Amino acid sequence: MTQGSRKPSFRCEKPFRTVRNRVPSGQTSALLLPARALRFLLVSFTFAAGACTASPATKRPQLATPSAESGRQPLTFARDVLPVLERYCVSCHGNTVSKGGLNLADYRTIDESGAARNLALWHKVADQLENRDMPPEERPRPSAAEIDRVVGWIGAISVAAAAHAPPDPGRVTVRRLNRREYAYTVEDLLGVEVDAHDELPPDDVGYGFDNVGDVLTMSPAHFESYLVSAETIATRAVVADVPSRRQRVTLELERVAVLPPGSRRRERWLRWDQPGTLRTRHHFAAPGHYDVAIRGTARAGKGAQLRLRIGDRDLTTFALAGTEVHRTRVRIEQGGPQRIELVISSGGSGPLSELGIELDQLTIDGPDPKAPVPLPPSHTRLLPISPPPHAVSAKARELVGRLSERAFRRPADAATIGALARLIEAAVAKGETFERGLQRALVAILVAPQFLFRVELDPQPGRQPFYQLDDWALASRLSYFLWSALPDDELMALARAGQLGAPGVMEAQALRMLRHDKAKRLARAFAPQWLQIQPLAVMQPDRTRFPSFDDGLRMDMFRESELFFATVVADDLTLETFLDADFTFVNHRLAAHYGLGGLAGGHFRRVTLPDRQRGGVLTQASVLTVTSNPTRTSPVKRGRWVLEQLLGDPPPPAPPNVPQLSERKRDSEAVSARRQLERHRTDPNCAVCHRKMDPLGLGLERFDAIGAIRQEDDGLPIDSVGVLPGGQRFDGIGELKHYLRGQRPRFHRSFAEKLLTYALGRGLEASDRTAIDTICARLASGDGRFSALVGAIVDSAPFRGRNFPEVGP
Repeated sequence: MTQGSRKPSFRCEKPFRTVRNRVPSGQTSALLLPARALRFLLVSFTFAAGACTASPATKRPQLATPSAESGRQPLTFARDVLPVLERYCVSCHGNTVSKGGLNLADYRTIDESGAARNLALWHKVADQLENRDMPPEERPRPSAAEIDRVVGWIGAISVAAAAHAPPDPGRVTVRRLNRREYAYTVEDLLGVEVDAHDELPPDDVGYGFDNVGDVLTMSPAHFESYLVSAETIATRAVVADVPSRRQRVTLELERVAVLPPGSRRRERWLRWDQPGTLRTRHHFAAPGHYDVAIRGTARAGKGAQLRLRIGDRDLTTFALAGTEVHRTRVRIEQGGPQRIELVISSGGSGPLSELGIELDQLTIDGPDPKAPVPLPPSHTRLLPISPPPHAVSAKARELVGRLSERAFRRPADAATIGALARLIEAAVAKGETFERGLQRALVAILVAPQFLFRVELDPQPGRQPFYQLDDWALASRLSYFLWSALPDDELMALARAGQLGAPGVMEAQALRMLRHDKAKRLARAFAPQWLQIQPLAVMQPDRTRFPSFDDGLRMDMFRESELFFATVVADDLTLETFLDADFTFVNHRLAAHYGLGGLAGGHFRRVTLPDRQRGGVLTQASVLTVTSNPTRTSPVKRGRWVLEQLLGDPPPPAPPNVPQLSERKRDSEAVSARRQLERHRTDPNCAVCHRKMDPLGLGLERFDAIGAIRQEDDGLPIDSVGVLPGGQRFDGIGELKHYLRGQRPRFHRSFAEKLLTYALGRGLEASDRTAIDTICARLASGDGRFSALVGAIVDSAPFRGRNFPEVGP
């Protein structure tokens, strides 16, 4: 069964509001491709996974297996496993009873070869024993030595089975670029910034991530958005002509008042992104000089400052007192939609809500026809000089050939290059400029399946069940894994020379890319999904109980997690840093929230922590907030998060019709979270899972529902003692982190599985277990450093290979 044929299990997470902006009709209609040309391009661009344009592979990806320990007597089923099963397991999982769906009825007659035919069952046994989930606490339990022997035997038969089975790298469904990848790809290709969250529909999530091919479908709404976006990008990347007249646009603000932080009022053109920031987008007709006027009123006697920001540049800052109009002249580097922000600050004179600011009107007038028109960097990079008439065809083919190779992540064929070049030639033949034709060719490239989809071409199917990816596909896998964008010049040069698949080259390139500034994109893309903190964008903790929580603090929480992850990557720290660290990143607001004094200013900086009450992802306010309820903490949610995200041991879904803990206490006297959980566990259906989850969550009870340290809960002292199955006891976050550090192999495996899922863009299957074993072994030998994990992943068979859709008889 291929990956694409399996029904995906996914959760849809859409915390961010999405608005699709359109190019003004006058701009769009000028660039629309002729219907016949567009239809030809869409049909001629072959992107099916079975396209036969790559040469057959000759090198088989190898799955390394751990070497057997020398000097130790081999483990056998009869001597090392059977006695343990008879003593501890058969009473619940034997002939007449099969609790949990596990039946070992035939265990007495099994041998190593028989076990190898049912590895899934034995892997389940190993997981239950290693995690000390079974046998239950009330029943006799095997010793650590007995567990080691059973788990060791299961590992040995797994290695032996893998050695005799052909490698199975799996098959990734052809993937559409998600919104983040689309934006970064356009930025790296053309140097044009794209606000993909506003302009494109949201992406679904599968297996915890938004880059999984099974859920990245292409609907008519998607294609319409991509076409509109391509038109906009083309007009911004290339200047076709200078507008013949000056344009004046007035945006009426309708007496919009500055509301208190956290307000949700929205007007027809603006959006409140954070306290004191108004945001909109405006389509600038062309590069040039524009006059901007802002009319507003501020309460007398109160200092108010407004900063105008267009795109990524701060253009002017001015004080607002009384009623006045502020005018300024700005230079716009490139035409097309641009983000406009008005950032309002009090200048230290009090809360924003006391400033009494009202903004009436924003006027944009331009471009000035007498001022020189600056060309955007994207234009000069693509076309420094417009070619003379006799060189149009040659220049068109040279230009689209270079562009299409980068955009499609592999060389385009002659027919595709010819079709794109003819769009430019046709524009020039009709009396239009070469630049106008280049815009149309850009639109065609940006809506081509080879651009919108990550295509991995299959060679002619042979009798082997899999093949190794060609260098072009390897370059794309590596670049989208670490940078969420297309390969850079160095990767493309290696792919063109056929050297990327050579031993050691991929690992060396991965190390180079991790040291590059673009590796921060991995922190922005992977970290929030691994930590599951995206819901923080829309969470609303109770403002009465938590008055310090506002949109500014919400964004600070996100920023801390992103910077912390990026530092682990950039400094090549060990994975244990995620569990415990002596540093974090804060600004003045987050430092005050954490009780760290002495910091001023909104910029983030790395600080050394005074104790182990903080440090690591588990104590970050982002994680603690998303695992809480609006009015109180949730030991159940927090314990489940630790099991799922850190230990790779997700509990099963709760049984139906199980009542939730009350959001507010209604007893005649206050009841602690521990007492409520004890009542909850009286249901035997709940006790099986909650005895693992609840102790882990109780160890975090010193943190309130927004991650601040507290000494009591509604007048009751905090009890942060947890007792795990098996009797292991800890008290508070320090001892909980010590326990988690002792679970290093489980954490390594859990993190490796999640990062491999993200790197491949598919869910893991049983056939990937051997690859995970090999990756974890290399990670351990590399001192648990992040680079060791990435190197092991890019050298693994699932990352380098791919199954055929079908194998002949």
